[in-house]
Parts: sequence; structure tokens; C-alpha cells
Amino acid sequence: MLWRGKIIKDLIELAEWLVIIMYFWALLSPATLEYFAPPNQEIEYQVGNPRPIYFYDVDPSSCTEKDRVEIEAALEYLSKNTGVKFVRLPYPIASSIGGIGYRCTAPSIKSALGEESHGLFIFSIFIFTWSNVRIPSGHLARDIILHETLHAMGLGHNNDPQSIMYPYVTGNDYIEDRLIKFISRSYYKNPLAYLNIIPRNIVVVTFFILFIRANRE
Repeated sequence: MLWRGKIIKDLIELAEWLVIIMYFWALLSPATLEYFAPPNQEIEYQVGNPRPIYFYDVDPSSCTEKDRVEIEAALEYLSKNTGVKFVRLPYPIASSIGGIGYRCTAPSIKSALGEESHGLFIFSIFIFTWSNVRIPSGHLARDIILHETLHAMGLGHNNDPQSIMYPYVTGNDYIEDRLIKFISRSYYKNPLAYLNIIPRNIVVVTFFILFIRANRE
């Protein structure tokens, strides 16, 4: 029927507009964290943050089963306290779509116990992202996993020795209340964060297809 065809066409058009909004919002949304961050808490601009759900994978070639269990336990603790969800995907799917990749290898800085690295691949107006966490196998303590994961979520360091985001190891393996409240409010309870719920690189590819199609019409 004609009315069904019109409804389907309208839904497709709505979905296309949603993809466009999600694409550009991911570029702007990291800046919003600056306004709500606790005092002295640095924010690292990373496209696609904040999100209520993070996909991740664990490199089986460098991480042992014990390493994987330690990573999952730390993420479960983070999820339980903030509401943010972590979904494991087979390696290297999460890394490829813009999630977090965990590698049990030595950081590039020899004195570091862990390292989070992220980057962009820019092709014209299309921006792909990735984030990798490196912690040596057998040394995946909860405080290090949490610290590097929060880096991947866009949090920088702060100058509070009692904070999980203090740049030096203090032995604290918990997230302080002010960060829990900030993450819960800005990532989990923030309706706009759900515009980043689809992994960044999937949105980029979809936007690219729409862009090409629009230029052919």
C-alpha cells in the first residue's frame, strides 16, 4: 500500500538525519564534559565521549585468561558504581569500530605501569577513532586498569593524591565519590550521551555512505 511505502520512506529519512546528528554531536560532546567536571579534574578531548555503553576487546595473543578476568572484574566494578556498561566483543572488533582495545604488553614509556593511547584517522570530513590500553601481562592491578580505562573515557589526571586519576600510583583501587557522581551524571544519566551509543566508526561509515549517495543523486 502507498501509505506503508510513505511510512517506510519517512522512517529511512528520519534514520538518515539521526546518523547526521550523531556524527556531528560526537565531535562536540567531549567539550561538554568540561562544564560538569569536578574541580581540578582534567578532561581529554576524545571524539565520541561521553557514552553510556563502551564496547571493548581483549587481545588473546598477549593477555592470559587471568589477565582477562582481571580486566572484566575492574570493568564490572566501574559499571556497578557508575551505571556505564561495558560489552566485550571478539578481538579485534571493538577496536575496529571505535571501542577500547586492551593489550597486555609493555607501555611505550618504560617507567609507566600502564598506558592509554588514542588517535584519529582523518579522511576529508570523515574522522575515525581508536583507543588502546596497554598493561603488561601479570601486572593488571585494578587501580591501573581503572586509571587507564578512565583515560579512554576522556578523563585526564588531577592533583588529588586520593584520586584514581592521580598521575602516580598510590595504591588506591577505588573511584572516589566525586568521580562516580560525575561519570554517572555525564555518561549514564545524560540523555545526550545516548547519541554516542552506536560505536563511532560505525556511525562514520554510515555517514560516508549517505554522503556518497547524496552526491550521486
